[in-house]
Amino acid sequence: MTNTFLTKTMNFLRGSDISERPLEITPVELEDGKLIEYIGSHVNFYETPLKNNPELSLIILFSLVDAFTDLEHPDCEGKNFSDKIKALPCTTKTEKCFKECYRIIRVLRNGCIHGQSGFTFHNKKISYSNGRKDNIDISELGIDYLFTFFLQIIGNNYGNGRLQI
Repeated sequence: MTNTFLTKTMNFLRGSDISERPLEITPVELEDGKLIEYIGSHVNFYETPLKNNPELSLIILFSLVDAFTDLEHPDCEGKNFSDKIKALPCTTKTEKCFKECYRIIRVLRNGCIHGQSGFTFHNKKISYSNGRKDNIDISELGIDYLFTFFLQIIGNNYGNGRLQI
């Protein structure tokens, strides 16, 4: 796979109505007591409607991030998600954020594809529960931040990037 897929998908998403939001430095404590920090950016708004189709938006975003991960970490290509996530580096703030956000979109993507009965979009909030360990409630603003984070991380490596952590 070449970076053409990444570039074209990034341009497609950035040409849509999915918002990129300013990211702020905000410590987030994980269950194991470790902290992650995010940093600032700027906003873009466009007119290809995707926002009212969160399932398609999340599937496209996951595909973009998964392809990016395989290109950046060729040793991960072909691995199942559990092995892939374990193999990702986790030393810098960016790597830690990437790894945790990747987990989140994987759960949401799986909800869109495999668990449609547990996936809802209501009052600008996505909820997903599969009755086991995967349960997420995330606001539209939270989804905007996920998109912003990934579009800027991938953009830094494949053009038009703005985020630097």
